Amino acid sequence: MSVRTWIAILTFSCLLPALTEAQIAFEEVTAGSGINFVGRSMGLSWGDYNGDGWPDLYTSNHAARSGLYVNNHDGTFSNIFPQKWTNPSSPDEHGAAWGDFNNDGYQDLIQMSGAQSGAGSSPDVFLVSNGDTLTDEALELGVQDPFGRGRTPLWLDWNNDGLLDMVMANLSRPDGQAPSRLFLQSGGQFLPQSLAALVPKLNSWFAQSSELLGDGRRFLILHSADGYPGPIIAIGSNPAVDLRAQLKMPITRNVTDVAIADFNNDLRPDLFLVGLNNKASDSLMVDSHTLKSSFNVNKAELGVRFTCECDLTFTLGPSWEVSPSAVFIGAAGAHPKSNTFVVSKEDMTVGGVALHTPGVSFGVYIGYDAPTETWTVLVSKASLTVINILTTSSADDEISDLQWINFDPSELLMADRLLMNTPAGFVDASNQPALTEKRACQSVVAGDFDNDMYVDLYLVCRGQASNLPNVLLHNDGTGQFTVVPLAGGAEGSTAGRGESVAVADFNNDGFLDLAITNGEGEAPFANGPYQLFRNLANGNHWLEFKLHGVLSNRDGVGAKVILTAGGVRQIREQSGSVHRVAQNDQRIHFGLAQNLTANTVTVYWPSGAVQTLNEVAADQILEVTEDATVGFTLSPSTLAFGSQARNTSSVPQVVTVTNKGTNVLTNLVLKLSGANPLQFSQSTTCAAIVAVGDSCTINVVFKPTITGNKTATLNVQAGGGTFTRTISLSGTAAP
Repeated sequence: MSVRTWIAILTFSCLLPALTEAQIAFEEVTAGSGINFVGRSMGLSWGDYNGDGWPDLYTSNHAARSGLYVNNHDGTFSNIFPQKWTNPSSPDEHGAAWGDFNNDGYQDLIQMSGAQSGAGSSPDVFLVSNGDTLTDEALELGVQDPFGRGRTPLWLDWNNDGLLDMVMANLSRPDGQAPSRLFLQSGGQFLPQSLAALVPKLNSWFAQSSELLGDGRRFLILHSADGYPGPIIAIGSNPAVDLRAQLKMPITRNVTDVAIADFNNDLRPDLFLVGLNNKASDSLMVDSHTLKSSFNVNKAELGVRFTCECDLTFTLGPSWEVSPSAVFIGAAGAHPKSNTFVVSKEDMTVGGVALHTPGVSFGVYIGYDAPTETWTVLVSKASLTVINILTTSSADDEISDLQWINFDPSELLMADRLLMNTPAGFVDASNQPALTEKRACQSVVAGDFDNDMYVDLYLVCRGQASNLPNVLLHNDGTGQFTVVPLAGGAEGSTAGRGESVAVADFNNDGFLDLAITNGEGEAPFANGPYQLFRNLANGNHWLEFKLHGVLSNRDGVGAKVILTAGGVRQIREQSGSVHRVAQNDQRIHFGLAQNLTANTVTVYWPSGAVQTLNEVAADQILEVTEDATVGFTLSPSTLAFGSQARNTSSVPQVVTVTNKGTNVLTNLVLKLSGANPLQFSQSTTCAAIVAVGDSCTINVVFKPTITGNKTATLNVQAGGGTFTRTISLSGTAAP
């Protein structure tokens, strides 16, 4: 076992006075940080590009040049693009994720692109790092996926061979090409594996992984824009089978993002879902001189009516949805010269509205009624379109008496949903005061922001035409939440529209910080800033762990860590830290409240190795290296027997055991468990001692006695139980 103190900070009082009470408070530190982008955004990802132990930030700027902000260790960042990567960026950048795919100690970055909304192609980018320069090797490694409407990648080790594989979550294309897929790493390339039977037309923004049942099996959970969750698949299974019904997870509509964490410290991962109705329209007064409207039109006519004896400036967007020729001013239907134009009340031609067929004719129709000083703005189209309109008056004139025509902005709002993981399935625990208020939120992260040993939530919210205050929810330890006033100082910008959030302890003080983007959507409402919020800390203690796999993948993706302190047990998963177009820092973070030590810290590695650290001092960042003295692999990791007649035996299926550790394997123990262990049997050729590098086999037979679907788990232990691997078994008993 190797445990190295990577960074130790025994006190933060020399840097900043600690808060006297365990409360959550943030301070915006964007100014002077070097992170200064303003504009359209599509996610952000924390990683450690140069391996120096300080989180760096990659930003996907959608249509603009992406940025890589390297941590200077003093609260500031330096954008090293284009100096360290001179290749042109994709014109349609979406989510990205860091992962050390080649186990060289430096995290690499896969950046997805949108293939021109499915109408064309644009290759993904795979930036391979050597700790200094970044080289795009997407073509060589087989992950360009040029026709995929890429949204968010996920790193995982599907076949548990110690090499990271990836899932690309894509929206569906009209022609059916390039759905969401699994890419297996083999022989220095990534080979696409079809999940088409489960996801032929799935509109998926992201995928996540978690050990949902606490039994060692990890699951891939695919997002679906048509109802969350999409397919849930046991990682390593072949063929892939959708397990949603077995896991008893209810379907929720309009989910935009999900945080997976243990909210009541029962060592079972729970789910928190946020969402908004993206098909809704919106219009609101920002102030008495500014009206923002977003019309989501499909075979309909929507609009607004308001009073102002004034001249108005209109700005319409996006430009590819509406051009000056589609704008009709007054009864005569005059066209402006550009998408930004002034309409004067003194112009005699602005009176009335041009004749058209509502819901059939395409256009933006603007007219003024002088006797009542009333303006009317209508948007009509026979097919789906979203038109954004910014309306402003001079400082001397006020807009008032706003009326909505054929829509209600409150349709945007949705109820957040908390699903608590119980032995009987997932139970809706949303009926609590902090969660009954409807919101419109796009991104969510979970973290113990006050280090009190209980996981809190932070939500980034938005309207269709404007930004909304972000929300911070404090957890009392039982899964009951309260709203922190003003989000603890992190309500966010009023400019742009809230888009995503990612968490990292960027200054290595043991308290989780926030990076936020506000560039969701299209012009003229997407011009929002990136923001950085520093956690102001308090008197609570903490621990962080950087996992270093040896038999497992270098990042330790697929591991779980259980910490006990002061009689409280907490669990964290190293799942790649991905959510909608965003990635949190992959270091494992625990709050310890007033405990000065963690009594035990146990790491369950993907390889099956189990390591326990005792009496670990608080307030430090530790690197934990996997113990490779005992280690073996099982291939394959799942066995599917198909249909078998009752009371008959299947042909044996063979599992190969290979000793990849540095010591001989001894005391190999095989045990069947799970739902139907008596429907399977096993035997082995493995001797009492398996030499380093040698292999042996296990034969598994399916002999059902009762009809129906049958599952079990084969547990293989070595080293007196210090190293365990499992195989998932399934079959169907025919009459």
